[in-house]
Amino acid sequence: MPTRQLWPMYWRTGSGCLLVSTTFEREVITLRTRWREQGDAKAPAMGSDGVLRCGSQTAVLPPIEQRIMKVLLERFGVVVGRDALLKAGWPGQAPERNVLDVHMGRLRKRVEPVDLIIKTVRSRGYMLEARSCSSTLG
Repeated sequence: MPTRQLWPMYWRTGSGCLLVSTTFEREVITLRTRWREQGDAKAPAMGSDGVLRCGSQTAVLPPIEQRIMKVLLERFGVVVGRDALLKAGWPGQAPERNVLDVHMGRLRKRVEPVDLIIKTVRSRGYMLEARSCSSTLG
């Protein structure tokens, strides 16, 4: 029987984010879908024009960073592995390892004005969070 991956789940409240529990990936996706259906105006979203929007704030992203950000947004608050980000950023290619590091550094600078933060999770990947979540949790 295959094992299911546990992910940390952060639930957003009016005052920030709280670590609720670990949950199965399918449950994370279900909760995130409900969040989008409720129409949270502050939820970060990527437009087809390559503009990242979070509330009234915006950031324009170049194509490679758009593809990386789409994956991070789909799994907001969840660690995304380096392999998944490499496949998204460079489909059908095998770039060198440090290429992702360079683009993640650029992406961090671009998302800072929209109150988002990209954390490095050692030996696992990266996680996108709202800045208020990050300061609330530690």
